[in-house]
Amino acid sequence: MQDETSPELQVVLPVHNESSVVASVVNEWCGQLDRCSVRYVLAAIDDGSTDDTRTVLAALQRKWGQRLEVVHQENRGHGQTALRGYRLAADRRIPWVFQIDSDGQCDPVYFPRLWEAREGHDIISAYRIRRGDGRSREWISFGLRWFIFLLSGTYCRDANVPYRLMRTASITPLLGKIPPTFSLANVALAILARRARLRHYFVPITFRARQGGSPAVSSLGFAVKAIDLYKSLRDAVASHWPDAAPAKLKGLSS
Repeated sequence: MQDETSPELQVVLPVHNESSVVASVVNEWCGQLDRCSVRYVLAAIDDGSTDDTRTVLAALQRKWGQRLEVVHQENRGHGQTALRGYRLAADRRIPWVFQIDSDGQCDPVYFPRLWEAREGHDIISAYRIRRGDGRSREWISFGLRWFIFLLSGTYCRDANVPYRLMRTASITPLLGKIPPTFSLANVALAILARRARLRHYFVPITFRARQGGSPAVSSLGFAVKAIDLYKSLRDAVASHWPDAAPAKLKGLSS
């Protein structure tokens, strides 16, 4: 039962070796959320960082108090770290959960549009109409979109965008369907949400250039891993989400 002091929003911020930029990200986002008069907690989940991220987060927690929660864990990867944040929101019965990245690409200027559109929708998702991180990333997103459509028959506009506001109660039943070894957990959630016919609303955004650190998978590395990604997504659809698989794919997992 929510009261007038409990959080209505949990922001999930996976962090891995972002000591050079995470302070500006947290300060920028907490400032925007304060201006929106949202009752929130920003959960910064440190995914086994080996740089000075822990020290920076400790200083930020002293600054922002209860509005910033810092969680430390062994390295599990970005997708599974985001899932942990969603499950925290579900356990605490926080009505809304919102995920962003810690590299400075997610501009908080668009958040009020998502927040204002939440009534009557289960997922209010951004989609990137321009990306400041290079043409290769645009092609990766394009290829992923069609991988998903081929394998699941589901069209997801921007399946891996780290800028989505979700009704916690609506996505909670889907979280247990995502394999614990599946690295692109947000992609899995996007597929399951579309197949479950959750009510979607889309907001166009511009993605900024990366402000610090390095991507978990480089553009070249992503291309090299394309076949593995295809197989992983195929097997997840066929083995874990049989109701989402076209008939021609059922039984293809290996």
